[in-house]
Amino acid sequence: MRSLLSFLPLPARTKPFENRVFVTGVARSGTTFLGWALSRDWRTAYIHEPFSNVGIEGVDWQHVELDPETLVPQDPSARAAIEKLLRLQVRQPNNINWNERFPLVAMKCILGSRGPFSLTMAKWNRNADYLIVKDPDAFCFASYLQKELGFKVIVTVRHPVAIWSSYKRIGWPGFIADRLRSAAFVKHYEDDDIALLESVNSSTPEHIQYAISWRLGYRYLHATLASNTSAKFITTEELSSDPDQIATIAKEMQIPWSVKSDEWVKQNTTASGRVHPPANQVQDLRRDSSKIFESSIKSITEQHRNEIQEITWPVASLFYSKTHFFD
Repeated sequence: MRSLLSFLPLPARTKPFENRVFVTGVARSGTTFLGWALSRDWRTAYIHEPFSNVGIEGVDWQHVELDPETLVPQDPSARAAIEKLLRLQVRQPNNINWNERFPLVAMKCILGSRGPFSLTMAKWNRNADYLIVKDPDAFCFASYLQKELGFKVIVTVRHPVAIWSSYKRIGWPGFIADRLRSAAFVKHYEDDDIALLESVNSSTPEHIQYAISWRLGYRYLHATLASNTSAKFITTEELSSDPDQIATIAKEMQIPWSVKSDEWVKQNTTASGRVHPPANQVQDLRRDSSKIFESSIKSITEQHRNEIQEITWPVASLFYSKTHFFD
């Protein structure tokens, strides 16, 4: 169902965006925080996960195949939807969990869940000159968005043990997504990556499958983006230890930044010294970011921690020093 807010009549956008930025990475790597932080200025429109399983209507985004040579989506309807997104001429369905508390369900029915709400707000902001699209589910499209549609790309990288801790907290499983087995991805793997992928079977533990997925996802992103000057890789740990870097990233990406942007970052990285989020809450930005990493690492057993680090290190070494990664 659509939110009531989305039914308000709005004229079609004709003005092209002056600058476009795509924020991606694997799920739970900090893309939401960075996307929100970079879009605080009124001149910037923000779109939340338009290519997820509840993304732009009319396309099965989880099964869009890429051309192995060009990395262009093979589905014409997917390409058409992405081009319409640049003019904000698309719709996103509401993502409502009817088992949630009534006030939250009611709010989503009226205003929309994060995806359709952000899209509606972007449509209302007709004077925005800058567009930020955030979507970890669509990291496979990063190269296409950059090369064909002129997006600058920011990839967030988070320590794999910390992400696995987050998965366990909210009950997400570890598995190898079909997309990671596709020809467009395998082409960019090293021989050892392929051997790991082929070793997975029905008895492979979830944390091992997750570690392989982390390694393959970032291998693909690094192989397809690292040589391009309009792409930037940044670790969540770096941002957590020095949130002021976000202002520097905004400048590098030519995104407007203001005093209000600085205030928002400060409020959402040092609130009350709290480390752990409330029970059953998927995301909670108002925590002391500098302490989250240490807490996450300690929540995983030493055996699983060592196994995840050993599997992911060949790719993690592209982003971390050995000392910081294994400590």
